[in-house]
Amino acid sequence: MKSKKGYTFVELLLTIGIMAIVLGSVGGILIRIVKVNQKSRMLTEMNNNADTVFNRFQEDLRKASDIKCNKHLDPSNSNTPCIAVDYYLQYNQEKSEELRHLEFGYKQGNENCETNEPNGYFYYKEFNTADPTVSDSITNYAKDSGVNVKDVEFEIGNTGNSTSVSLKFNVTPSVCFSGATEESKENVSQSYSGFVISRID
Repeated sequence: MKSKKGYTFVELLLTIGIMAIVLGSVGGILIRIVKVNQKSRMLTEMNNNADTVFNRFQEDLRKASDIKCNKHLDPSNSNTPCIAVDYYLQYNQEKSEELRHLEFGYKQGNENCETNEPNGYFYYKEFNTADPTVSDSITNYAKDSGVNVKDVEFEIGNTGNSTSVSLKFNVTPSVCFSGATEESKENVSQSYSGFVISRID
């Protein structure tokens, strides 16, 4: 009669150990892939929002007239950063008297995930309408998928018959971006800056 051999206890432990090492390595790779994808998603969202801001900034202010600072970070202190500008644009290049009075600026957000108030965002609105609301926003203010805009600063300078305007701001993932840790948000935060010179009148 032939004897049937089975696994010894040592062989079983060795097999389980090898499987644990392999599964652990695979799990580690999958976690890294998820983190890389998450970082890529956050960076894409931030860059898309920054592009939207600069497209509006450059398109309007480059051909605007009478550009002024309208709001400061601290309304009671004009030495704090300018966070909103107002300016005029022509409806029709051939009819200079037809002007639109517009406001382009920043509204500070709430960084508490427990509230329904939005992240910080840029807005764009007619100057004589009510205070900006999220319906005027040009950046994604959503708490779970958008971005948080902060540290905004416009600088306006007059040189001869033209006006220069610079814009600086910082963008981080939304304060409640799903799955993102505080460390990962900090690691992908981005600072942006741009500069335009308005048309010479």
